Amino acid sequence: MRALSYYIIPVVAVMFSACKSIKPTTPTIHGHAPGSSVNTNVAWPYLDLYRDSIPGISYFKTIESVGKKKGSPIIVAIIDSGIDINHPDLRPHLWTNDGEIIDNGLDDDGNGYVDDYNGWNFLGDMYYVQSEVTRMRNQLARQLEGIRGGALYDSLATAFAHIDSLYEQRVSEASKQYAYLIENYNAQDTSFIEFFNFVERQNKFHLNEWINPRRMIGDNPDDIEDRIYGNNKVTPMHPDEKHGTHVAGIVASLIAPMDHISIMPIRTIPDGDEYDKDVALAIRYAVDNGAKVINMSFGKNLSPHKQWVMDAMTYAESKDVLLVHGAGNDHADVDKEQFFPTDVMEGTCEFVSNFINVGATTRHFDEGLVAPFSNYGSKNVDLFAPGLSIYAALPDSTFGFNSGTSMAAPFVSGVAALIRYYYPSLSTSEVKQVIIQSGLMYEGLVIVPGTAKAVPFGRLSTSGRILNVYNALKRAGEM
Repeated sequence: MRALSYYIIPVVAVMFSACKSIKPTTPTIHGHAPGSSVNTNVAWPYLDLYRDSIPGISYFKTIESVGKKKGSPIIVAIIDSGIDINHPDLRPHLWTNDGEIIDNGLDDDGNGYVDDYNGWNFLGDMYYVQSEVTRMRNQLARQLEGIRGGALYDSLATAFAHIDSLYEQRVSEASKQYAYLIENYNAQDTSFIEFFNFVERQNKFHLNEWINPRRMIGDNPDDIEDRIYGNNKVTPMHPDEKHGTHVAGIVASLIAPMDHISIMPIRTIPDGDEYDKDVALAIRYAVDNGAKVINMSFGKNLSPHKQWVMDAMTYAESKDVLLVHGAGNDHADVDKEQFFPTDVMEGTCEFVSNFINVGATTRHFDEGLVAPFSNYGSKNVDLFAPGLSIYAALPDSTFGFNSGTSMAAPFVSGVAALIRYYYPSLSTSEVKQVIIQSGLMYEGLVIVPGTAKAVPFGRLSTSGRILNVYNALKRAGEM
């Protein structure tokens, strides 16, 4: 995954003059027991525009309306970094592989993965890796060695020159950022320290052409048939590895009152850019083990083996599995700048019908509705969901705020799980249609991320809508 898109956007203070509290009659969520006042700074994504003057997803309102209604079992796969499976918010919803006997050292279910009792870890002991531009530059340089002239040389040289230019640009930017941060170092500012650490890791790992962390796994990342690698350790292995737990925690917050909705951890996303092979095999693992919704809060701008991922997405579609993806945090128009994985093959031609691309919103129902970091696109972003200052689980049984389209995607995944839980007869394409068409509309102007320009909100996605679980379940019930 592209590092800048993967790492948590520093949290900023957000105020809203019309905030007011409600007293939900819901199960406990983030420490709010039934009948207690809701802290809107914590619970804003779960609130309702008309009751609370905040454009959340109307979750509390939904839970009150569904009451004790029961549904059908559903599995949500989280393809991400390691997940704290012992976190109190996650443990009750953890997926278990009934075909596997825990820790007996055998592949009991015959799927090729030994002791995959709670999921699989395609990263092994690896976590800090290079960016894709660094890996591609190294590979092209190796391919050029020993070739003297000819059409192949010319083709490789042209490709190398392009990638080398992108690499040098990234190196220059990272060096300038590091120099500025060193000069203005502020040990008292948490957001500053987080960004400083990220830039430091860029220089040490992401843009370091001399390291080869893949040796820790022992497979060939350029051979999709070399499939059996990694281990069954799905938990975080490094102090910086918080992303997966937070993403899973958002899904867990939505499914908390429901029985038989489980979360399948698949450790696949490192610090740096994810490998296409790992992503493709993770999708297939999730599908083959019964997941009906797959959350993919990751992405990058270069994808040398994108066909492997596209084939896996097509496989998921054939098995009626929904893929939910964060649109990215580069405040870019993804109609013009592709962000992978994507359901677009060439131009605007979607090759699958089971992919939802999600941008991020704030708690402001005004020009500031769209998060300033969020990617957007009138053709390739489907809708928006809460993504700024989101409170959820973190490793070691803690909680905290993170921001990004990585946080918006699991809200959609959680809502998709609820739809499939209550209305299991709906197909993936119908679930996608329900989610997109039932969203909350905003007909005013919004600031385009990364600019000072204001445009109608409807121009930034295909639907011009914000995720709303109350409307979605109501619409699903009418189909």
